[in-house]
Amino acid sequence: MNRSIPAKLLSLLWLASPIRLAVSLAVLALFLFLVLGDKGIYQFRQLMEMKQRLMAERSGLNEEIDRLTRQKALLADPKNLEPTIRTELGYIKPGEILFEEKPAEEAGEKATGAR
Repeated sequence: MNRSIPAKLLSLLWLASPIRLAVSLAVLALFLFLVLGDKGIYQFRQLMEMKQRLMAERSGLNEEIDRLTRQKALLADPKNLEPTIRTELGYIKPGEILFEEKPAEEAGEKATGAR
């Protein structure tokens, strides 16, 4: 038994020689640099996720630009512009009378409150 302990220690010392230890530390440092470094895998994943978010945002903005371009083309035509001005801005032609219907809830509350 006494002879097996020094043999095990010698085998462990052989595995932990300074050169092997230095090479192991260098490989570990290289691995950590590749994973966590400035251009490492972690940074690469973050950049890819950011790219996906930006591409989705770009797609949404392009759709918005297309919608606004179509709306601009419609509003450039005077026959399409008049209904928009009348409904959104409440303009009427000279001599016209504007009739507004009140919602049923408001009319019912006023009638009830007047009693």
